[in-house]
Amino acid sequence: MCGLVLFFMRTRLNSIHDWEERAHRAGYRAIRLAQMCGVCERQLRRFIQDRFSKCVHAWLLEERMSRAQHMLREGWRVNEVAESLGYRQASHFSADFKRYFRFPPSTASEFRLEVLQSPFLITKVRFS
Repeated sequence: MCGLVLFFMRTRLNSIHDWEERAHRAGYRAIRLAQMCGVCERQLRRFIQDRFSKCVHAWLLEERMSRAQHMLREGWRVNEVAESLGYRQASHFSADFKRYFRFPPSTASEFRLEVLQSPFLITKVRFS
């Protein structure tokens, strides 16, 4: 019986294709995302690990920072991006962004990020 339930849950999660949008609507919170998908948080954690080869929090942070980068490139102000991504304070967003990309969000629109062989090696290249 347990195997059948596990198969059903994974089938349900496999049928979801808008993960990025769901993560955004869930406020980048694992428990909310699990509730939106109709599964428990543990099941979501196992699925995300299997599907994206990352723990759920690393995947959610990657999605959040990816969206932040895109918004900043489109000309959004830092405080607008922070609010849109569910941060209570823009300073918390700025700290997370700087920790992730190694430069502040206020300069993000000046640079194009290039991820090299390793996702931890990020270079900044000025737009032409």
